[in-house]
Amino acid sequence: MLDRIQFQRVLDNVLSNALKYRDSDNGSLTVRLAAKDGGYFIECEDRGRGVAQEDLGRIFESFYRTDKARADVAKGNGLGLAVTARIIEAMKGRIWGRPAVPKGLCICIWLPTKQAFAQGMETGKVETV
Repeated sequence: MLDRIQFQRVLDNVLSNALKYRDSDNGSLTVRLAAKDGGYFIECEDRGRGVAQEDLGRIFESFYRTDKARADVAKGNGLGLAVTARIIEAMKGRIWGRPAVPKGLCICIWLPTKQAFAQGMETGKVETV
């Protein structure tokens, strides 16, 4: 049960984030899609500055910015990933971040299939990874 317009906003926010926090004029973003646990698993992995382990749990909070991001306020307002998380949650999905290897950030998204979403609505529970 994907809202295509809102999902486009999710992808735009993730791409914009990767562009803002790349290390140089060149950057890369690898996107992987797989069926997993009754849904679709999407990984968006960049090779930018990354996020410290202690900050990973907060990157989806409104207005939260890592120390490096605060140094350049012109790059954004700290809402992109927060909005992205709310959109994914509204679609009964899950979103989290993890460090990319050797460096960078990987945004992980899991969204239920139509069948998993419908089953979850019947039982009141949508299974996520």
